[in-house]
Amino acid sequence: MTQSVKIQVIGSRELNRALAKMSDEIERKVGIEVEQTAQEVRTEIIRKYNNPPASGTVTTSRRANGTLRTHQASKVGEYPMSDTGRLAGGTTYKRLNATTSEIFNNVKYALGLEFGVRGKGGRPAWRDTADETQGPFLKRLEKILFKEVKK
Repeated sequence: MTQSVKIQVIGSRELNRALAKMSDEIERKVGIEVEQTAQEVRTEIIRKYNNPPASGTVTTSRRANGTLRTHQASKVGEYPMSDTGRLAGGTTYKRLNATTSEIFNNVKYALGLEFGVRGKGGRPAWRDTADETQGPFLKRLEKILFKEVKK
């Protein structure tokens, strides 16, 4: 199952109709802002995976070459602690249209880490990042649109 977050302007159908009536330049600027925000969210999620406050259980395992590897997991509520890099590497985005980009992760355990599984609580890097990004994104979008209205 794919984990994803969409960066989408609420009322995007209405916005798309309004953008069609506006200049191509405004539609282009809104599209750039949506895509840049998706990149920003993706980058922040990866940063959280790679720099969390890991304070969970420490485990040691033996690699195939015989060397020991130590990993400190994150606790419930903390961002997932990167171990192999697959979780961060699987986080990407694509632009769907002028008002929608999707950030997603195809790694099987991504969704389980975010929301928790089998009695283990979640580690909400995605939800926190989406919440943190929403306000600044809307302010930047309003700035673009208000400039057009003032013309």
